[in-house]
Amino acid sequence: MKLVRGLSSIVLISFLSTTPCFALNPLSSNLPNQSLSNQPRATKLAGFFDSADKLLNTVERERRRQERRKAREMARRKREEQRKARERARQERLEAARKRREKYEAARRAATERQRLEAERRRQYFESLSPEEKKAYLAQQYARQEAAAKLLILMLGASMSDSGSGMSSGDSHTGIIMRDRDRTYRPAPQPVPRPVKPISPFYGNGPKY
Repeated sequence: MKLVRGLSSIVLISFLSTTPCFALNPLSSNLPNQSLSNQPRATKLAGFFDSADKLLNTVERERRRQERRKAREMARRKREEQRKARERARQERLEAARKRREKYEAARRAATERQRLEAERRRQYFESLSPEEKKAYLAQQYARQEAAAKLLILMLGASMSDSGSGMSSGDSHTGIIMRDRDRTYRPAPQPVPRPVKPISPFYGNGPKY
């Protein structure tokens, strides 16, 4: 813009210098008449440059407006791309969470089905036993539960003694629990049942048959 204005000034000066009507007349007596006759042409020339300056200003405003519009469009596209990227990331997180839930539900259903089938096999096996075999089976299950409970108590006692309670106090505490449990849950003496066929290998240590 400054370059155009500078060029306009140079053109004006050159025009005024080369035009005979604007040249100095050596005859001083004709200078007032020449100045009066050249006033309309000078006015037209000034109006021309004023119009050119206004045109250049209009072009410059339009250029700036276009630049601002392009900048706004680029900013809008950038925001749109960022929004789409956030939406894709959110969808990916939701999809990953959905797959994890489906995997967990499938594993839970499979475990539930295995437990149901195992319980059904146990029930069918128990129903197939004779009264004596059922009695032996229940005694075997009770013995296993007792052994597991005693092992758990021993582990708890060892953990308590290791945590600083002391070996003597831990042993005495464990012994009290064992004595109380044996005194409370010891089954009444039962007559020895007659020999029965071995329990299923799924639930005991007897041989297969």
